[in-house]
Amino acid sequence: EQKEKVWTECAEAVKTSYDQLLGRWKEEMDTLLVYAGVSSAVLTAFNVESYHLLQPDPSDPTLAVLQQISAQLNGYTFTPPFLNATHTARPGDLTQAPFQAPASAVWLNSLWFSSLVFSFAAALLALFVKQWIYEAMVGGTSRESARLRQYRFNGLLKWRVGTVVVVLPILLQLASVLFLAGLLVLLWTLHNTVAAITSILVAVVFTFVIGFTLLPVFKSDCSYRSPASFAIYAVLRVICNEALRVIRAVCKVIYRWSTRWAKWINVHRVQFDRLGVFAYDGGYDSMPTWRGRDQNEIYRQHGDLSRAVVTTAYSTTADTKFLASMPVIFSDLPPEQVPMCFVDIMCFMNAEWG
Repeated sequence: EQKEKVWTECAEAVKTSYDQLLGRWKEEMDTLLVYAGVSSAVLTAFNVESYHLLQPDPSDPTLAVLQQISAQLNGYTFTPPFLNATHTARPGDLTQAPFQAPASAVWLNSLWFSSLVFSFAAALLALFVKQWIYEAMVGGTSRESARLRQYRFNGLLKWRVGTVVVVLPILLQLASVLFLAGLLVLLWTLHNTVAAITSILVAVVFTFVIGFTLLPVFKSDCSYRSPASFAIYAVLRVICNEALRVIRAVCKVIYRWSTRWAKWINVHRVQFDRLGVFAYDGGYDSMPTWRGRDQNEIYRQHGDLSRAVVTTAYSTTADTKFLASMPVIFSDLPPEQVPMCFVDIMCFMNAEWG
């Protein structure tokens, strides 16, 4: 009976975590599909008009014919009873040079059609993910259901479905960036003043987007987290760790070589000892993972965070029962954090009620 209880509790815990993961992915895909649909509709409307810039204007041959007729009429001389034409039509007059689309039209259509492809790709992959989520759902908490759920969960991890989910919003962001870039190309060919004003606004938007994307990469407590931030951090982590590995390997070679020059090394012993520590000591940690960085900060601030949990429970509810029970947990807090609890509570009371 106790064994069955343990199995049931494990199955329920995994089921809760598994269902929350699938539910979060499903909500992300629903939101992404709505945005991708709107984005694709807008892009299609613009592309329908912009691709004409890549084709010769059909009115040009007609205009050339009219110009030829006008030239011939102007070349007629009337000498009664004769009407003489001094301007003869030549086939070369109607021959046009090969059409070449303007560079701005090429750039405009390249950007907008690329944006449309990214938008459609995100929508298509989102539909696939929704199908994967549907097939991955498993109900029940029996041992057989738990095994099946774990089997499906291992498959999601093995085939990196989470990575696909992370990439899709990035595709839509790229589509938006390409669309705005194409819009600027179009405006600069139409009117400089309008283009300048729009360029300033787009630059402001890009500044915020870049800031919101990069801040979480360098600040672990920043709440502006996004799939793009995670992707940049993952790439940066690989680069930094590989660079650190290469530098350590070089330092090991230098340190081993330095032992052969004992007399000269004695003069610079401190510097080479530091080099050896860096090369062989594991104290110089590599760049942690996304979650590992959070855990490092939580461990470093565990005292402040524990105090904040206690005081926030009261400040968010104003329930005095948390004040009454607060002394019970003082023993679990670092000694220096206990008086800070009262300081936080007094600050809250002064800010809330004066």
